[in-house]
Amino acid sequence: MLLPGRRILVVDDEPGVLAITSRILRKGGYEVVEARDAAEALALVSSPELSFDLLLTDSVMPGMSGAGLAERVAGIRPGMRVLHMPGYAVAQASLEQLGREGTAVIEKPFTAGALLEKVRSVLSARPTE
Repeated sequence: MLLPGRRILVVDDEPGVLAITSRILRKGGYEVVEARDAAEALALVSSPELSFDLLLTDSVMPGMSGAGLAERVAGIRPGMRVLHMPGYAVAQASLEQLGREGTAVIEKPFTAGALLEKVRSVLSARPTE
């Protein structure tokens, strides 16, 4: 059963991570649109035919970081929620910086339960003004 109004854009340059993450979210009832890089994600976000409730993005990708992507997305779709998923190799300082930018973080590797719980939490949080 799809959760009404819950479309998630998942962005990761690692095909296996993209597939597994998307499968977890679909089994959790979310509609998922996949992008393999920031350029593809920006094209999807810019499409007037599509709306998204959440951007779930890898933090380190070729061409543009997840933080850079989130910044660009905010210019196109203000208020769109963002959840970063950095790998375990990301320095603690980078995690703290992501938090200061007002976005949520779930560090890879994560379990299916942890991902679904974090997504629910981010989507149900009150918007910041």
